[in-house]
Amino acid sequence: MSSSVEKGKKEKSGAKTGTVTVSSSGGSRKKSAASASKSGKAAKSAQTGKKPKKNPAGSRMRDEITAVIMVALGIFLLIAVITDAAGGFGEVLSMVLKGFFGRCAYILPFFLIIYALLILMNHMAHINSRTVVFSLLLYEDLALLNSAFYSDLDSQLSLGKYAGDMFYAGVKLESGGVLGMVPARLIASCAGVAGLVIASIAIMIICGILIANTPVSVFFDRRRE
Repeated sequence: MSSSVEKGKKEKSGAKTGTVTVSSSGGSRKKSAASASKSGKAAKSAQTGKKPKKNPAGSRMRDEITAVIMVALGIFLLIAVITDAAGGFGEVLSMVLKGFFGRCAYILPFFLIIYALLILMNHMAHINSRTVVFSLLLYEDLALLNSAFYSDLDSQLSLGKYAGDMFYAGVKLESGGVLGMVPARLIASCAGVAGLVIASIAIMIICGILIANTPVSVFFDRRRE
């Protein structure tokens, strides 16, 4: 009788132990599953999370400093191109600019100053590689458009001889400069002078839109307001 009672107690205690073991293992599984889900969410948030915000005040300050430097450079170039007050370096710089761009050498100082003032008035996009590239392309496009009005586009000289002649003619303001006349000659040989003018105007408008980072419709809507 006593042995049967002891067996019953052992079975009950074994059942309780099994229940506790099962419950503890189930709890540990729930905890591990919860921790796994949390770690998975953390990994996803790390992969798809937003990048830290840039400092707009710092970017604006860099733009303003760059704009001030551009104004100073534009004023120096204006003095170098128009007068002899910039010294020997200014004289060489004036000759190089005229040889490269012809009469557009006079536009470059105003181009830099106006662009810098628009940045200071917050009317232009943030200065980055895109705005720099399209600003250079816009100025080159002005040189192309200027070259369309010279009769040397139909010259039969070799490309090297033609480039040298256009450089020295540009110094004398008798051509659009080597960087204006050479590409203009290539375009005019394919599309004619009319095609050169149309392409130059189209490129100019596209560059202006990309530099300002503003659609034309939005630009005119702001002017109406």
